[in-house]
Amino acid sequence: MRAALELAIGITGTLTGWDRGEVWARTAGDSLRLISVWSARQGAGPAAPTGAGRVLADEVGLRETVRQRGRTVWIDRVALGEDRDDARDPTAGPGAALGVPVIVGETLEGVLVLVRRRPLAEQAPIVALATTVAAQAAQKIAQCPPPRLNAGRPGAVRDPYRQTFLSSPIGTAIATPSGRLVTVNHALCDLLGRSAPELTKVRWSALAHAEDLVAVTEAVRRLLAGDLTSYQGECRVRHADGRWLWTLLHVSVLRPEDGTPYRLLGQVQDITERRRTEAALAHRALHDPLTDLPNRALLLDRLKNALAHADRVPGSVALLFIDLDRFKQVNDRLGHDVGDALLVQVAERLLQAIRAADTAARLGGDEFVVLCAEVAGEAEARVIAGRVAQGFARPFRVGHRHVRLTASVGIGIATGRDTRPQDLLSRADAAMYRAKTRARAEFELTEARDRSTAPSPARPWDGRGIAGRDERRAAARPPVHPGGGTLRTGETLARWQHPT
Repeated sequence: MRAALELAIGITGTLTGWDRGEVWARTAGDSLRLISVWSARQGAGPAAPTGAGRVLADEVGLRETVRQRGRTVWIDRVALGEDRDDARDPTAGPGAALGVPVIVGETLEGVLVLVRRRPLAEQAPIVALATTVAAQAAQKIAQCPPPRLNAGRPGAVRDPYRQTFLSSPIGTAIATPSGRLVTVNHALCDLLGRSAPELTKVRWSALAHAEDLVAVTEAVRRLLAGDLTSYQGECRVRHADGRWLWTLLHVSVLRPEDGTPYRLLGQVQDITERRRTEAALAHRALHDPLTDLPNRALLLDRLKNALAHADRVPGSVALLFIDLDRFKQVNDRLGHDVGDALLVQVAERLLQAIRAADTAARLGGDEFVVLCAEVAGEAEARVIAGRVAQGFARPFRVGHRHVRLTASVGIGIATGRDTRPQDLLSRADAAMYRAKTRARAEFELTEARDRSTAPSPARPWDGRGIAGRDERRAAARPPVHPGGGTLRTGETLARWQHPT
């Protein structure tokens, strides 16, 4: 501020023929203090501790007159004080004085006082020039950052607003319309892990994530145009250690009286932990808590999108409905902890078997579904189903146990036309039941034209007379030791093949 005022009084005094001048600035107590003197011979310099300006301040009362009126004041004749150097000049005598207010917003920030030895009647061009220069000084002062703490008295505050700015717990910055940071407070430095000198050398665009910067830039444009009074949005910013922080950014415009934007005020709050919590809750709502696979809700949403995409792009959508064989017996025999561990391993093998773009989901219990978008018809769907079945060839290991599992797979295929997600899921479910009924560890295909939406009803046990009707089928299952592959025991199962 001092530099702006000294420049203003120097320009005015030199161009309009004044001999000396004084710069008075507002203090924290709203009084005016002499901070600088100017002379045509020596230019501007610090005010003397005593004497300088005493006559104009006390005897003439020009400064107080300007303060009260809030406008430029001209005095035709003024007696110069005896303590001034030019008082011994024989040409010294009646003169003239000019007082010019420097007003920032609605606050009188300073008064420029100019005097001359020779009389001079009031001249409108001189008043106009002095008023214009003072207005330019006021604009320059408004653009300056708030003053620093008073170094003269420890703990004393030169500007209470400055102390509030610095000590605010919310990261705050003042920036130019182009985004260059001019002033930052301690909270923002702590948030970003950078010092104030580091931050004031960069623009906001160097700190913000490119994906979020688009929205912020558009908002600032609308703020400067007057379309918005303030903006609030989420923006990722880079910490000094390289990690990205989620922040809530609030931006407003600081404007002078004429409405021209000159500074942006930004407040930045760290919401990284909140975003992390929200993401965890959203993930938990759409994923199975045991296997971390998508649940039914997320599966149906992705299936809906895949079917809609198939309407626009040639291709088919396939669903693989997978049900583990005799898993209830495993749970009853080995316990639910072992059963849960097996389900986790099944999920891992499914992810290994499918394509990167496919979705493996757990509907609940021992039922899994794989969504395959953009498959090349039945042939590719069977290939994927074969890889899924192959994933069960190796035994699963839980602790010291080796457990063998098989699965029945039903395949539903749709091209997307007039197919609802739930209908396709029901058709794949029905195909899985037919595969399970015919034999374990097999898969069954349901074409898109198959409109059955419910699985086949469970057949009740009807073992009477099966021997006479020759409906028994023998199946040998030689368990092999998982270590060396040697045959230890054997078993033969009698399976009943229902005549229908």
